[in-house]
Amino acid sequence: MIKLKTQIEQQLQLLEMAKKLQKHKKELDRHIEEIHKLQGLIPICVQCKNIRDDDGYWHLVEEYFVHHPDIVFSHTVCPNCKELLVYK
Repeated sequence: MIKLKTQIEQQLQLLEMAKKLQKHKKELDRHIEEIHKLQGLIPICVQCKNIRDDDGYWHLVEEYFVHHPDIVFSHTVCPNCKELLVYK
């Protein structure tokens, strides 16, 4: 009788662990999806349309697209255009 009770308790523990694992998997999948969305965002200058890469360097749009075909734009102003806007 004790052996059966122990086996039932172990199975219940395994079931609980499986539920927790499934919950963590869903959370991880959601975070991975958010990361993919963020990786697809690009800072682009609203003035000259140059694009800033992950290292902070600015590139022509055409140059950047050659290396990054899956892109979503966000807008910003590059340092050169910022200077031009300040002096206007």
